[in-house]
Amino acid sequence: MAKTSFEFVVIGAPFSVNSAKKQSKKHGEWKREVGRTAKDQWIKDGRNSSDLPLAVPMEVTITTFFTQSRRDVDNVVKPILDGLKKVIYEDDGEIYKLTSQRIDLNLRTRIEAPSPLLDAALEEWEELVHIVLTWETKEL
Repeated sequence: MAKTSFEFVVIGAPFSVNSAKKQSKKHGEWKREVGRTAKDQWIKDGRNSSDLPLAVPMEVTITTFFTQSRRDVDNVVKPILDGLKKVIYEDDGEIYKLTSQRIDLNLRTRIEAPSPLLDAALEEWEELVHIVLTWETKEL
């Protein structure tokens, strides 16, 4: 078995689940933006959109980079996972491992070996969310 990864970046501060009731329209817009951005990156990577949604066990890593809009690591997860449902994966029940972290860019934190996609986004933006999905595939 080999591991396959897919990553994408959503520009801007993530939407917090705590704001969902007060700002339901923005909550829905954020989830749709997550799904659109993920699908666009999937296609940009040269992957076939007919392979979606995936129905395989997977790991998800969510990293929020910020300078001003600090969000709790647990409150950003649900809207992101909901935005990927039926777009990238069939159901979030496929997720067996979830990691969520935040990085304050004001602290001049060194990002260890960022991917080219993340490196380019960090050069241009101060508020973003980096999402990586990983799953096992059969080697031929």
